[in-house]
Amino acid sequence: MRVYCYTPFHLCRSNLLDLARIRQLVGSESEHGLELVDDPSGADVIIITTCAFDQEHENSSLNELARIKREFPAAKLVVGGCLPEIDPVAMESFEPDAVFSPRKFDQLASFLDLKPGLDSEPGSIQELESECGSFELPRPLEYRLQAMAWNVVSGLRKGLLAFGISSMGLDTLYRIGFHYSKQTLFVRATEGCLGSCTYCAIRKARGTLKSRPIERISAAVQAGLNKGFDTIALVSDDLASYGRDLGVGLPDLLENLARLEKGFELALDNVNPAGLAVLKKDLFRFFEKNMVSYMEVPVQSGSNRILKLMGRPYRAEDAFFNLDEIKKRFPRVILATHIMVGFPGETRQDFEESCQWIRNAPVDHFTILAYQERPGTPAAGFDNKVPMRERRARKAKALALAGKRFLSNLLCFRKYQAA
Repeated sequence: MRVYCYTPFHLCRSNLLDLARIRQLVGSESEHGLELVDDPSGADVIIITTCAFDQEHENSSLNELARIKREFPAAKLVVGGCLPEIDPVAMESFEPDAVFSPRKFDQLASFLDLKPGLDSEPGSIQELESECGSFELPRPLEYRLQAMAWNVVSGLRKGLLAFGISSMGLDTLYRIGFHYSKQTLFVRATEGCLGSCTYCAIRKARGTLKSRPIERISAAVQAGLNKGFDTIALVSDDLASYGRDLGVGLPDLLENLARLEKGFELALDNVNPAGLAVLKKDLFRFFEKNMVSYMEVPVQSGSNRILKLMGRPYRAEDAFFNLDEIKKRFPRVILATHIMVGFPGETRQDFEESCQWIRNAPVDHFTILAYQERPGTPAAGFDNKVPMRERRARKAKALALAGKRFLSNLLCFRKYQAA
């Protein structure tokens, strides 16, 4: 049986690691008659890992399913990723031959006629490959072109540094684009989260927090360093909660990684602001060692009223204070955040508070999102919906503010001081 598996969502790192796991599963089962192929035209089975983070990504997933059914009608269609759990009704018309989710890889094993019960046994599918290099999987042309642009940024930055000059903007572009580097290894730290955000459906697909043991992460990182990787991205939906199900914490993991023989930089994914407030001082020693080059802290709103409606257990000013302290003490660390606008009930005053937060926040990179309803989430049933046209207008204004901040950084050159 010839199997082709892929994802069109190459910026979702969890999705990427799911694909790595699937490819390892299929590639390791040649004795069962499975053959991994890189051309869908010759495949008996096509496996796609979907995304349903928001309606836009869900629509892209559905369009991909339609394309596959149209162009490869003879192939059996298997749908994985988050869509089967978040909006199963939306994909019914495509009549997939099998579906599975990040928590239910045994359904894929069953369809491929592999050993039953793999999910619950040591060495099961869930314990398969949970790391991969940025370019160890097939990448589409669009992604490779973006990587080429990042290489240009990397070259410009290196050239300026040779003359003792650095640009805040180029430094930011370089570090937020770490996933375009062939020297970046993605390593899964956790699956799922402990949050209860009213707008998010990802937990439906990925479940509650499940941390990967420290020794397994450490072994994966060391193996990657031995292969020449120099940037390690810890992939997680809730990294600040790492280890709470194992009786350890994120500082314990970082302390273990700090003892590895070869030097490297860390990119920390999805560090919740509430968790950061608790862990901040414990994390300082790793910042001081220059281990951490990038940290993503999704604040989501500058309005405390909206944060409460979102189910986010912190205040905007507290998140600002913690990020500001980190940036002042460790300016080399690139800080990134997400801001969502147009949430149900968001008034113009609430929106202006988010805009003010963007104007002043000690953050290097903003991802601006317009709220989109997700099926089965509490927020989908909230009253006082902001009209979609207004959501888009607010997103455009927030993007302009974030862009202005970045442009000022890009044009800020300074004498370089080695860390």
